[in-house]
Amino acid sequence: MRVFPQPGRRPAGDERARRLVIPVAPENPAAAVAGPAPVLPGRPEPARPQVRRAERADWSGGIPCPWCDTPNPPGRNFCRQCAMALSAADKDGYRTRTWWQRLFGGDVHREAPWAGERPRLRRGGRARLLSWAALVLLAVPLVWTAAVRTDDAVNGVVDHFVKRAPAPTSAAKASHTDPKHGPKFAFDALKNTFWGTGHGGGGQGIFLEATFAQPRRLLNVIITSGMSTQPDKYATQARPQVLHATVFSSDGSSRTTTLQLDDVPGPQKRKLRGDNVVRVRLTIRSAYGVADDRQVCIAEVEFFTRSTAKTL
Repeated sequence: MRVFPQPGRRPAGDERARRLVIPVAPENPAAAVAGPAPVLPGRPEPARPQVRRAERADWSGGIPCPWCDTPNPPGRNFCRQCAMALSAADKDGYRTRTWWQRLFGGDVHREAPWAGERPRLRRGGRARLLSWAALVLLAVPLVWTAAVRTDDAVNGVVDHFVKRAPAPTSAAKASHTDPKHGPKFAFDALKNTFWGTGHGGGGQGIFLEATFAQPRRLLNVIITSGMSTQPDKYATQARPQVLHATVFSSDGSSRTTTLQLDDVPGPQKRKLRGDNVVRVRLTIRSAYGVADDRQVCIAEVEFFTRSTAKTL
């Protein structure tokens, strides 16, 4: 208890010392801080169940579905994925419905319609008959073409790999020619002679023709354009650009091939096919370096056939 001095009276010395030693309560004590209220312990909650994935069986060696390729365990009649029939599946793991089985096997194992899908209406025997008729109509032309073209196909393969040999000509002529440079100079196996049309301009329609002593099977032709293979003399006269090569066979038939030549000096090899050929006509359609004072010139023409030489 704190003792207050009386007014007008000073406290004695012992009382002052006692005040310094004994703690004195504050005049305005602070309010006590309220703590958390006591609560009862809660009830224990049950543990939540753990979600586990269902173990999938390994059917890697099972029968694959012919519609969705899902492996199925042996003994099933319908796919576990798409519910389609497994009767068309191969028990060894491979599909047995090949194209010829699908064509001739009918619709025994056809795919069943899916949910919500309207099945296609099938006409039965009439549709099958029409399918066979269409197949026959397509097969007959193919068989006929194969029978007719078999010889041409075999000869084409042989011509591609066979060794070539020169096919010399027996005679030559031209519709127009230079008197000093006749058509024989185009087949003399010399590069310093040439055949000239004898007329200025492009020479359209002028032809050079070679004849063989006996029928030949032609494979290729080599044409050397210009009056010479030397670059300084090559461009002094016009050179053929497009030639129509017409081969005449011994049976009277003919076939024309278009030969496109480059404007370069030297020989140019082109493909020229023909069986039992007795003569060849080269008709000028266009030329390089055309001028009124220039004539179209061809230095050399060489034909090649199959080689009959046998190697050891």
